[in-house]
Amino acid sequence: AKTPNTDVPCLICTGAFDGTSPKTIGYPLPIATFTGRYLDSQATRDFQQSFRTARANTIMFAPERNRIYTLIGSALFAYNIDTFFTRLAAGETMISSLTGPIQRNIRYPLPAETFLRWDKYFYAENGSGWNCPLMDGQDRLFGFDWDDRGIVYLAYSAFGWGLVRDDGTSDGRQMTSLHQHFPEGDDLTPFRIMSVKTSAGHYYALVAAGGDATRTDVWDVTDPGNPVTQPRQQRAFQLFAKSKDGSRIAVIDGYDNLSIFSADALASGGPPMATFNAPSGKYQGIATDGINFYSSFAGKGLTFSVFSPAGSLYTEQRIGTPNIERLDGNVGPINITPVSLRYNSGFLAVSGLLDFGSWNTYLFQVVGSQVAYIDVNQYFAHYYYLSPQGYVHPSSAYINIFDSWVYKAGDRLYVLIAAKGLGDVYELQPTSQRRRVSHP
Repeated sequence: AKTPNTDVPCLICTGAFDGTSPKTIGYPLPIATFTGRYLDSQATRDFQQSFRTARANTIMFAPERNRIYTLIGSALFAYNIDTFFTRLAAGETMISSLTGPIQRNIRYPLPAETFLRWDKYFYAENGSGWNCPLMDGQDRLFGFDWDDRGIVYLAYSAFGWGLVRDDGTSDGRQMTSLHQHFPEGDDLTPFRIMSVKTSAGHYYALVAAGGDATRTDVWDVTDPGNPVTQPRQQRAFQLFAKSKDGSRIAVIDGYDNLSIFSADALASGGPPMATFNAPSGKYQGIATDGINFYSSFAGKGLTFSVFSPAGSLYTEQRIGTPNIERLDGNVGPINITPVSLRYNSGFLAVSGLLDFGSWNTYLFQVVGSQVAYIDVNQYFAHYYYLSPQGYVHPSSAYINIFDSWVYKAGDRLYVLIAAKGLGDVYELQPTSQRRRVSHP
């Protein structure tokens, strides 16, 4: 619905045929309105051919290129930031996977997934020219990055890694492939990829494998059509975030430590500027405001760490979060295991698993050395995964909240939710109810 506190009928939701009048729960203020849906595959089964099922996964913003990059199933979709939100708000009709250049054979069972038509896209297995042998398994594309030349770096696991050119247009065509490196010999199977630009103007692709905590393959891609292999590094990365100018890169390594490197040192295998260890558990999620870096860890409640430059070093400041009314009705610490942490315009969004298996997203505003909790009454958990009594929710088989953002575009604050089978965008009130806690 376009208005708060409005329940909506859902005949295809879980529990819709138990004799009750099936409705999904309405969102509360401070969510001002539902902007629109950019993907719906909540009732679509997993397909491997000829287009792998579109699922809403990683979202990344490249404002310097006016782009939103989204990992949709095993495809990369690019949208223009300046039209993405207005297209959703205008109610643009989504297209079906049974139409267009990535057309799936109509013999597959319906319903087919639908999604907002991309401005540009890349899908390795359909018309790209890549070597993509048939093999069992659902997902292929797991990681991506980009550089200031308009080149997008793709970690396509069994298909290797590659470089494609995003020309920034909105012609709906497939991005042009510049290079595919198919795994051979002892090459790592790419699950993560990072673009690094050094102070000398050289470009590197750093490639890491899933489950490998000790190795990274490095390629000089200054000439994107002719990558040159570099010495393998005896360290790995799981997550990373870059400063606005790309000269500083924070990395969570294979052992869950967080290190901050200069771009030159990271590309060449040099030492970090600083390394930090989480006091309990491990660092989970990494983000940046362009200068400072943010991470989170779960112990007795969710805690944020802020890593700030201090000369040639970095310092860590920890910020606790408040006790809240939880899904079980008790008041206590936020009990999430983060899988995604995003920062934009002073807001943090944390998505992940709660301690009893439900998915949720929590929103905060950073105010100096405090965080303000934005109370949406556990709406995201209630709508997407664990409906309260008397309500229904989408199919649990295809709903996981993989990613979320609070993103400021102009004078509007949007909340983006990538929940696997659903991709949704909401708008927040400019002045939201917030509860602040001081730095412990």
